[in-house]
Amino acid sequence: MMRRINILLIISALSLICARQASAVGFYCKQVGIAEGLSQPSITCLAEDRDGALWIGTRFGLNRYRSNRITPFFDTGADAPIQGNYIHCLFLDPSGTLWAATDRGLSTWDPETDRFRLRLDEHFFCAAAFDGRLWFGGDRGIMTYDPDTDTFRRRMEGQGLYLIRLLRDGPDSVIAVDKGQGLFRVPFEDGPAAPLAIAGLDQPLVIMDAQLADGKVYLSIYLRGLTVIDLDSARVERTYDRAGSGLTSDVILSGMVRDGRLWLGTDGGGICLLDLADGTVGSAEAFLGMDPDLIPTNSITVLYPDRRGNVWAGSVRMGLFGLKETAIRTLKASPYPGRRQLSNNLVISLCKGADGSVFIGTDGGGVNRYDPAGDDTSFYPSTAGQKISSLVELDRRTLLLSVYSDGLWMLDRETGRQRRLTIVDAETNARECFTGGAPMLYRIEDGRILVCAVHAYVYDPRTRGFTQVIPEGRWDIGELKVFDHPSPYTWTAYTRKGIYRLDTRSCHLREVHRFGQEHRVNAAAQVDSTLWLGTDYGLERMRTDSLGRPGSPERFETPLFHRVTWLQNRDGILWIAADNALFSLSDGTLRRIGESEGFPPNEILAGLSPLEQGGGAFYCGGSEGFVEILPAPSPAEGPRVPGLYGVVLDGRKVPVRDGRIQVRWNYIGLTLYVNVCGSDPFDRQLFRYTVDHVDTETYDDFLSLGSLQSGLHTVQVALLDKDGRWTPPTEVLDIHISTPWFRSWWFFLGLLALVGLCVAGVIHRAHRKSQQRLALTLTRWVRTTPGEAGLPQEAPLSPSERELLDKMTTYIEANLSDNDLNVDRLAKEMAMSRATLYAKVKKITGLGVAQYVDDIRIRRACRLLKETELPILEISERLGFSTPNYFSSHFKQVIGITPKTYRREG
Repeated sequence: MMRRINILLIISALSLICARQASAVGFYCKQVGIAEGLSQPSITCLAEDRDGALWIGTRFGLNRYRSNRITPFFDTGADAPIQGNYIHCLFLDPSGTLWAATDRGLSTWDPETDRFRLRLDEHFFCAAAFDGRLWFGGDRGIMTYDPDTDTFRRRMEGQGLYLIRLLRDGPDSVIAVDKGQGLFRVPFEDGPAAPLAIAGLDQPLVIMDAQLADGKVYLSIYLRGLTVIDLDSARVERTYDRAGSGLTSDVILSGMVRDGRLWLGTDGGGICLLDLADGTVGSAEAFLGMDPDLIPTNSITVLYPDRRGNVWAGSVRMGLFGLKETAIRTLKASPYPGRRQLSNNLVISLCKGADGSVFIGTDGGGVNRYDPAGDDTSFYPSTAGQKISSLVELDRRTLLLSVYSDGLWMLDRETGRQRRLTIVDAETNARECFTGGAPMLYRIEDGRILVCAVHAYVYDPRTRGFTQVIPEGRWDIGELKVFDHPSPYTWTAYTRKGIYRLDTRSCHLREVHRFGQEHRVNAAAQVDSTLWLGTDYGLERMRTDSLGRPGSPERFETPLFHRVTWLQNRDGILWIAADNALFSLSDGTLRRIGESEGFPPNEILAGLSPLEQGGGAFYCGGSEGFVEILPAPSPAEGPRVPGLYGVVLDGRKVPVRDGRIQVRWNYIGLTLYVNVCGSDPFDRQLFRYTVDHVDTETYDDFLSLGSLQSGLHTVQVALLDKDGRWTPPTEVLDIHISTPWFRSWWFFLGLLALVGLCVAGVIHRAHRKSQQRLALTLTRWVRTTPGEAGLPQEAPLSPSERELLDKMTTYIEANLSDNDLNVDRLAKEMAMSRATLYAKVKKITGLGVAQYVDDIRIRRACRLLKETELPILEISERLGFSTPNYFSSHFKQVIGITPKTYRREG
């Protein structure tokens, strides 16, 4: 039976084995560590709340993980969001309340404030719910809590206790497991706790964990493996250790019972599973086919299943890992020893052998071989350091490699030895292999190889001869890439210039379509009668006619991606690698394949040729490793509807009532958080927020709103489905921004009256100043002679000064129309140096020479404006101004009004 990608991870052993035989599903591991923001890498406990957030307790700090983002909670002193930084236990009770037991006491989380409230100042290490009451075990015994009355009650008390588990023992009692003192039976109602004597349980002991299943307690005892206790007979029924079972370690740190199996997290031995039905135990690899190197740590402190069937494993030193069963597996290079790993992460070429093996060419890491039957990889050491641009299988023993900057080599699969293959002759080989590129190799009919370099050749291994492909017309081929095999001896290929049809019997190449100059094609694929092109600017399609001739390209519109790097037709489904993600297109529906299906971000660069694809799994490779895509139907997805998770106003979480909040007009920061209940934590959601008809598209599950205007604002959220369609917008919040006092009607009315008064006052003051300035102007410029305005009243001129001033004034007035009148001419006329003239004029008039000339011109202009009817143009010419406009602007600058106003008002 074919498995769905999103099927539950933990199922019974027989059904899982049968499913692996049919579809060979794999597992995907997602790490959440300090690089992702985890407060500390030693995980102590886990719990999932009802909104789908995963809470992670560590030895220093509590963390909330949701939407691929971590929010830490630290005890930093007064007003801290949590009390205590060592998180002993997390527990979600039946009502949905989250409890946290820390080194400072027992607290509950308040979703309204996003803070923890201390309830008891006591150390607890475990919690459980029985018949409506909560039980907490710690270092002083057991406390029970009644939610109906909100009261705590002591049920067991003692010194030196360290209770690590509370297990239900029938309807009347609870089994309390102490780390060093063993088991106690505690009556459910009143009555003292009594030690439970277990026959065959040797003392002293250190219990690391305890699980209950089918009336048996499974104790993990330090250095003694797993001990099974039958509660009815109060005796040890069986023990498991490394020596006598499939257990990989005698130190078991954590356990989890799920669907007929006991999962065991060991210290140094990874994850083991015990089949509760037949008592067999073994590693997760043996039971589930899980890769031994899937999790890069083998010390597991916590095992926790979420509601979607994913298993989360907390480690001693390397944070948290999520395990998900998927139909897509990725092989990568790893510093940890393991069977399924590569010599290099960057995969640039692939080929499939006749025996089903897949040969993986890497960028600098040589050739790897993947055996799907044995689920194992191997490496050819002789190829270390080689960049394998392309490779094909010549026969069952030999591979042909195209090594960048080193030509063609034949690799013996058994011995690993290599020998060079020369294309035609030394001169031809140098031209084809050492001019900046590397030949591309394709296996075609009759065991022959198509070699595409500067030119194209068909190599026949039987004759060891090369036949050159002859293109139609006279043009260079250049980087010919084959992508389709529509019929025997007929292949379709592309270059950056166009689409071509190759006849491998006649070795003739014909052009069927030529691209425009702006086209840059990265990949191509043929699906039925449609030719698909992947470019730097998206996906294009070209309809082909009955003769296979493509029409004009048209853009395939989608918001999911832009740059396409790889295309492949697989059984009528178009697989697309774009923007480091994977997509499938079938029957017009485009679907994104993400981490929830086991595909992490990866730029796909290589796939199998059309002749090598075959049935079953198919393969591709890229910048982040080799990808195996196993046959599985598309998962059935339920409706995804976003909801409001919380609102933070000015740094504090605020309550939301009936989907509406009131916000002061002068708020500083407003952020709302949304949640998609039931969504897989491996998924990355793309949200579209709409506020006041403005859309914001982002992967963030929060929206920060600043500077909203007064009034009502509605926030809507939509999600981008994996088929590329947006879900209908969901209204999540109404925000009412209050009106500030300075925007009230009475404030505006008073402000309007004040502005009116100010405007009237300004106009009146301006009119008075204008009248005063005009009177002053008339007095100064009409009633005084040139130069007199600058003379000091108490210092009369000497005869020589009067003579100089009169002589200079007479000369200036006689030459006013000359716009070349300057200081040098005046100095020459007065028989003085320029400096001497300037000093004397400055002393007499208080003005510079140029200013004195300008003074005379302006005064003459005033007289001509008042005493004559001469046009302003003629006045400006008489006074030596270059243009009337310059005269008017200069006059206004000096007098304060224009010549027209002066003539009218004077």
